[in-house]
Amino acid sequence: MRNEADLLVKYAERNAVRSRAQFMATLAEIRRRADPRVIVAEAAENLVGRANQLRNDTTTTIRNRPALSFGGLAAFGIAVGLRVWLARAKVDRDAT
Repeated sequence: MRNEADLLVKYAERNAVRSRAQFMATLAEIRRRADPRVIVAEAAENLVGRANQLRNDTTTTIRNRPALSFGGLAAFGIAVGLRVWLARAKVDRDAT
């Protein structure tokens, strides 16, 4: 009976040590991730990855559908030009 109780105590102590080690590892990981330098580095890495993906998607789209791509680019240019022209017209109208 005593031997069985000792085994249960040792098993519980081993589980407590293992749980404590897991908790400390988790706490260390939380501290590392909460570091502003790590957050900035991960954000920058994510941004670069998204920019590369956008570039790849854009080049694939241009390669696969050049007419549609150039039409979209022309429409964008017209929209920007129209916006600039309307803004200048408003400034000229306000000045007089």
